[in-house]
Amino acid sequence: MLRKSLLFTLCLPSLAFAQDCDDLRTAGLFNAINQPPAFCGTSTDLSGQQSQHCAWEYGYCDVNALLQFTELSQRFDQCHGPRIEPDKDARVNHPDSYTLHQYHLGISVYSLSLKDKAGPHKTLIFVRHFAR
Repeated sequence: MLRKSLLFTLCLPSLAFAQDCDDLRTAGLFNAINQPPAFCGTSTDLSGQQSQHCAWEYGYCDVNALLQFTELSQRFDQCHGPRIEPDKDARVNHPDSYTLHQYHLGISVYSLSLKDKAGPHKTLIFVRHFAR
């Protein structure tokens, strides 16, 4: 019995890690941050490729957005790493500041971004997934 308890205790962190990584897959993107997303949906880019995405809204330059983005980046590094350097010519929707991390996992590409937007006075965290 002691052996089973010890084995369970030793496996507990890996079970939590597996669940943590499952939340970062397509079906669980809305669970990526421990609060409901502002919105989730499917979009089509200019080339016709569809992607799934979720976004979380914070007040402009809210320190909690940076903390959540940093924590989420670390989880993505552990679950989907290594990070791929994104295309420097990629167009963005005129944010004041923009940080993008991309991860390629087989045919899947995950993008994680943090955008500060002064106009609407908010900061957004986006998680996007598409298949190449």
